[in-house]
Amino acid sequence: MDDPILTIDEREAINSGRWFSSLSPSLRHDILRCAYVKRFKDGGLIAARGDPPEDWIACARGAVRVSSTSISGKQITLTYVEPGIWFGDVAIFDGDRRTHDAYAHGDTTILCVAKADFKKILAAHTEFSEAMLRLHARR
Repeated sequence: MDDPILTIDEREAINSGRWFSSLSPSLRHDILRCAYVKRFKDGGLIAARGDPPEDWIACARGAVRVSSTSISGKQITLTYVEPGIWFGDVAIFDGDRRTHDAYAHGDTTILCVAKADFKKILAAHTEFSEAMLRLHARR
C-alpha cells in the first residue's frame, strides 16, 4: 500500500535539492501542498513514451532511469534522475506527449504535481516561470 506522505529522509531530499531550495518559501509551500506521493519497486514503469503528460515529477528516493528506444528496438539509458531533481515539465509546457520512458531504479519514491496544479502555480507565482527557465538552463 502506498504511504501518502514522504518520509523525513524523502522530504529532506526534496527540500535540499539545489533548484527547489532556491525558491521562495511561499512557492515551495504551494508546490508541496498540492503534490502527492507515488512509490515504485525496482524496474517499475513511472511514465511511458507517448503518454500524455499528467504530472510534473521530483525524485524523492532511489532514482529514475530515463531511457529511449533505438531504431533496432534496444533500450538506451539516457540519464538517471537522483533525489531532489524535478523533471517531466517540458511535455506539460509544450502539450506534447512524453518523449522518453522512465523506470524506477531501485525502490523509488516520486513526488508528483498534477498538470492542472502545475499550471495554477505557474499563474499564481511570477517567480515560478523564471525558476523553470533556470531549471532548464541547468540541464
